[in-house]
Amino acid sequence: MERANIKKEVVDINNICCAKILKQDVKKYKIIYKGERMKVNREELLNAVTTVRPATSRIEDMANLYFSGEHIVAYNNSICCHAPFKSDFSFIVNTDLLYNFLLKISADEINMMLQEEKLLLKVKGTKATFTTILESDIVNRAEKIKEEIDSLEIKDLPEDFVEGAFLCMFSASRDPSLGTLTCLNIKGKQISCSDNKRVSIYLMKEEMEEIMIEASIASLLYKLKDTEITGYSVSDAWIHFHTSTNILLSVRRILGTYPDFSSFFVKFGGTKISLPEELKNSIEVASLIIDKEETSVNHRVSINLSKNKIECKASSSQGEITKSPEIEYDGKEVSFSINPTFLLQVLEKATTMYIKEGKAMFRAGSFRHIMMLPSS
Repeated sequence: MERANIKKEVVDINNICCAKILKQDVKKYKIIYKGERMKVNREELLNAVTTVRPATSRIEDMANLYFSGEHIVAYNNSICCHAPFKSDFSFIVNTDLLYNFLLKISADEINMMLQEEKLLLKVKGTKATFTTILESDIVNRAEKIKEEIDSLEIKDLPEDFVEGAFLCMFSASRDPSLGTLTCLNIKGKQISCSDNKRVSIYLMKEEMEEIMIEASIASLLYKLKDTEITGYSVSDAWIHFHTSTNILLSVRRILGTYPDFSSFFVKFGGTKISLPEELKNSIEVASLIIDKEETSVNHRVSINLSKNKIECKASSSQGEITKSPEIEYDGKEVSFSINPTFLLQVLEKATTMYIKEGKAMFRAGSFRHIMMLPSS
């Protein structure tokens, strides 16, 4: 594949939709403490915190959550997430402290109170006091984003967008120097993604507005799929995804040009290989040894295709697992590594692979994936 090193630009939220707080406006965004007490359901609170937590960061106050009274909000410069949660007072608190506390306690209800700039959480036999933050630029940014969302037209999201984005994201580059090749490109009905060694294309049932987002966003959308992502709205700086449960996920738009990889799939042809049903189980067994602490998109299993055998192997610091189901094949030996989660998703839809001139292609319904094979 031709090398593409495309410059990408991130739209600056400070210049477009979130003006910096002026000194005379600070009071407007200062947290108000009323000394009120309320009871909250632990599971509901934990679910809301878990939903927005991926939008936090370890940078300064971006590691915190903002309780607005209507939502719990997290913001990290690239993502902003609003999860519905009613509270009688507003405050900002450290994400990990609250999240880990909620994980460890077993009570159904929690007494929550703000007192002397502290968040008090009480359950039977346990009391926690967390420092809260009086002022934060996150409040300003979150409120501006919410105002923007309310002003935009919500468009229907193609029902297969999340599935297509998730399948394509595994082809994105992890190298920031490759610019837009770290992104998903959506144009019309087509989602495309490539790192110059692999390319994935998914054709959706309906068209979308032309946008580009970081490929890693697809994993967040996939985690929200059970909430039914129903619509999206677009501004100069953001793409906002709307769910049936009123969760709002806002992600930064990426500007730049993206290569057209469609020609790679025209008349691909090649040797057709029917993959055995047992291959799915072989991948699952081999994957047991993979270090789960690693990011899932970085997981790899090695596939070696030889006469009448397809070997699946995975290894880590803890050891190695190999499983080799039989296959009807009498061609050249072929070896490659691939993400097991991705391959299992593909095998749910199709069990056919094509090999041609140092490339392998998988077809699964509306999805196509081509990868370069290692030189012999």
